[in-house]
Amino acid sequence: MPTLEPSLLLDEPPRAVLLDERRHVGCALLSVAGLIWALIYSFEWSRSLLNASDPWLSPLLALTFGVSAWVAWRWPASFGAVKVVAIVSFSCYVVLSLHGELFVRRAEPTSYAVVTMLYLMPFTYGTAFIFLSLRAALALAAAVIVMAFAPIAWSLFTSLPTAMAWRPESTLLLITLGCMQLAYAALLGGVAAMRATHARVRAHAEAMSRAAETDALTGLPNRRALAAALSREVSKPRGTRLDDVFCVAILDIDHFKSVNDSLGHAAGDQALQAAASVLREDLRDADLVGRWGGEEFMLLTRQTSSDTAVEVCERLRQSFEVASLGDGLRVTVSLGVALMRPEDDADSIVRRADEALYQAKRQGRNRVVLAASTMVAAHNATSPVGAATPHERHRLPSDASASMVS
Repeated sequence: MPTLEPSLLLDEPPRAVLLDERRHVGCALLSVAGLIWALIYSFEWSRSLLNASDPWLSPLLALTFGVSAWVAWRWPASFGAVKVVAIVSFSCYVVLSLHGELFVRRAEPTSYAVVTMLYLMPFTYGTAFIFLSLRAALALAAAVIVMAFAPIAWSLFTSLPTAMAWRPESTLLLITLGCMQLAYAALLGGVAAMRATHARVRAHAEAMSRAAETDALTGLPNRRALAAALSREVSKPRGTRLDDVFCVAILDIDHFKSVNDSLGHAAGDQALQAAASVLREDLRDADLVGRWGGEEFMLLTRQTSSDTAVEVCERLRQSFEVASLGDGLRVTVSLGVALMRPEDDADSIVRRADEALYQAKRQGRNRVVLAASTMVAAHNATSPVGAATPHERHRLPSDASASMVS
């Protein structure tokens, strides 16, 4: 059972959900990109604006986008490789189309074709900075700019013969646009670096928050985390549906002081760790369990009736009877359960669960008592631990109060 990130404890979705949402966004973007590219190809074909490489590169790119979206949707684990393939394919298309227009075409290049490729170029490394790591995005941006402008610069400064009819204004424009590409990549790199720093700071803050809300000995949520989860839960509007039912149970290990006195605090700590393991194994995913203090643990259960909550606690009680908490140590537990009432707040429901626990202690321990209810499972405390004896039923008076017996 999860103990640090159940819905009762954290309001934010787990990391796996965020990654899945990111994959869905990526698949949607790839699908839209494939559709848009097919429309652009149709428009340019109808207007005779295709450059030398577009008749085969544009349909191939649109197909790549569509197939990538389908593969990422069909096989979620492939999304990491798919996004790299899609971004690299788009980058290669832009570079090859630009070179085809400038160096392969046997006439002066059209401004439409050249400008189209140049304004598409920032999208190549822009998407890389969004979906790839900072190092991979920087590498791709550098590769795109170098492959796009290095041949142009080589032709300009070496006076090598080319298929392009150079004009002075074209030379200045290409140099300016090349410098702007560097500026765009540097700006995006800075933004990505800030985002990565923010992510690290946030991860560190979340780790510190988890540490502040985690019991160091058992690894369960501590009293602070339980109190926060309880406050959030009692503040929710309640109805009559089962989903709105909420219970609090406090579990106390019987005679735990004698364990520390006779076996030492190290054995007591080991027993608490083993008790935490028993609680993790026996509770539902919708429930939250944590260490309330000392040898006391608290259970927050949702979507359950009072009878079901008692059954859950009774199952826990029975599990502790047969469980070994280290070196053959066996203990019993007492539990007090309180079903949330409309007038309850966090303090009152905990107080009623605590009073039910006091009643279980007074009645002989090793039992479950439900506060202000007629149906409570209990175990005959006079029988040997682990013996199969009939269950008794008790009612906790509304004014029950007594000092806790260890």
